[in-house]
Amino acid sequence: MRKVTIITKLSLFCLLFLATTIKVNAQSVHPAVPDFYTFSSDSLKGFDEESAKQAAFGANAFGDEFKVFMYFAKRDFIKVKYNLFSKTPVQIPASTQKGGSPNQIAVANCNNEDFEIAGSTSAVPSTLNVTTTTGVPGWTVTSGSNSGGTSSCTLPGPYTNPPNACQVIAPGSAGLTDAVIGAGYKIWSVFGNTTTTYPAATTANGFTCYGDWFIKINNQTAGSSVHKLTKTFAVTPNNALFQFAFIAVIQGAHCCCDNAGFALKVYKQTGCSGVPTLTTCPSFTASPPAGVGCSPTGTCGAGGATTYLNASLGGWYYNKWKVSTMDLSSYIGDCITIEVYAIDCPYSGHAGYVYFDAQCNPMAIIGNGTSFPAGTPQITLPTCGTGNTATITAPPGMGPYVWSGPDPLVNGSTAQTVTTSVTGNYTITMTPPGSCGPSVKQVSVVISPAPNLAVSSQTQVSCT
Repeated sequence: MRKVTIITKLSLFCLLFLATTIKVNAQSVHPAVPDFYTFSSDSLKGFDEESAKQAAFGANAFGDEFKVFMYFAKRDFIKVKYNLFSKTPVQIPASTQKGGSPNQIAVANCNNEDFEIAGSTSAVPSTLNVTTTTGVPGWTVTSGSNSGGTSSCTLPGPYTNPPNACQVIAPGSAGLTDAVIGAGYKIWSVFGNTTTTYPAATTANGFTCYGDWFIKINNQTAGSSVHKLTKTFAVTPNNALFQFAFIAVIQGAHCCCDNAGFALKVYKQTGCSGVPTLTTCPSFTASPPAGVGCSPTGTCGAGGATTYLNASLGGWYYNKWKVSTMDLSSYIGDCITIEVYAIDCPYSGHAGYVYFDAQCNPMAIIGNGTSFPAGTPQITLPTCGTGNTATITAPPGMGPYVWSGPDPLVNGSTAQTVTTSVTGNYTITMTPPGSCGPSVKQVSVVISPAPNLAVSSQTQVSCT
C-alpha cells in the first residue's frame, strides 16, 4: 500500500506540473489573457452578465477574445462598484525635473525627429532592434498592454515597460517589403537629409521622399500590446513647423475603440513649467473599418480621413505614407510633448503596428529669398535689384494655400509662391490635412520705389 500511495502522489504531482506547464504556455501565446475565475460572487453582485455577453458579441469578440472581453467587463464593474479607479494624475514620462518648479522640464530643441542619427553609426541598409526606453536618441520608447473596453481610444496606460517590438530601419534603394503589406507597396523614409532621395520612393508615394531612416513600433503578433514613442521639446521659431508621416498596418475585426490602430497625442506645457495638458487639437487617430454590427461601421479616426487598402495577408489593412503638418506657432515659448501609439486590440486576438517618420522646420515666410521665421513682429525687406516685385513663399507642407490681396494676379491663387508689383496687404490662408483650423499669415508689401515686404501679423486658430 505504501508503494501504491507513493506512485499515486507522484502521478498527481506530474499531472499538476503538466497542467501548470500548459497554463504557462497558453499565457505565452496570449500574454494578456488573465485568470478568468478570480472574481468572487459577492463582488459581481449586480453584474449584468447577459448584457455583457451581448456587448462582446456586438464587438465581434469570440473565442479567447470573448473571455478577455468578459474579464475586462467584470473588472470594470468591480472598479465602479467599489470606486477603485486611480486618482493619480497622468505624468508625461519624457519629462524630467530640474530646479525651480517641480513640473519644469529640461528639453533640447527638436533633434533626431527624422531618426537619421542612426546613420552616423550604422551603414545602409540596416535594421536596428531597440530594446531600451532610451535606445532612440531624442525619443523615449515604452510599451504596455491594451486594457479592454474603449481603451484603444482612451489609452489609459501606463505604458512604462521597455520596448519589445521596435526597430529603426534603413532599407536602402531596394525599399522595405513588409510581410503583411506585400511587395506591391514598398517602404522608404519620408523625411531626412535632402541629399538622399530614391526615385522609386517618389513614384510609390507621389511626392519626393528624403533620408534613409524611419521607425517601426509594435509588430504583427497579437497580444494586446501597446508601444508608445514620446518626444518633448521647446517650441521656437526655428522648429514651429512639425510634420510627420505614418503607415498603420492593422488587423481589423472590432469597433472603433477596441480595434487595433494608430494614435498621436500632443501635450502642452505653458512656459515649459506647470502641469502638461492634453490638447484636443492637434490630435490624430486611425483604425481600419469597424466590424459587422458596429456603429459607426466605417473607418474611425480624427485628424483627417485615412484611406485603407487591403494588405496581401487576409484580414489586414494598411495605408500608404500619410503626411500631416502641425503649425506650432501659437506654442512658441512653450514645451510640447508628442506621443505616438501603435495599438493591438485589447482582447489579444488582433494586432497593429506603425511605421513613423517626422521632421521639424521653421514656420517661415520667404520674402525675395530671405527667410523670416514665425514670431517676427515686423519685417522690412530690401528689394534692390528685384525688378520692383516682391516674391512671397508660404511655408512648405502647409497646403492647400489660398492667397488674397489687391493684385488680381495674386488674389485667389492657390500656389505656394506668388509674385506681385502691387502695394497692399496680402493674406495667405493654409489648411494642411489634419490641421486644427486654418493658419493665416498676413504680409504687407510696399512698392516705393522698389518693393519692401512686411509681415504685419501671424495668426492661427487655437488648438487648445
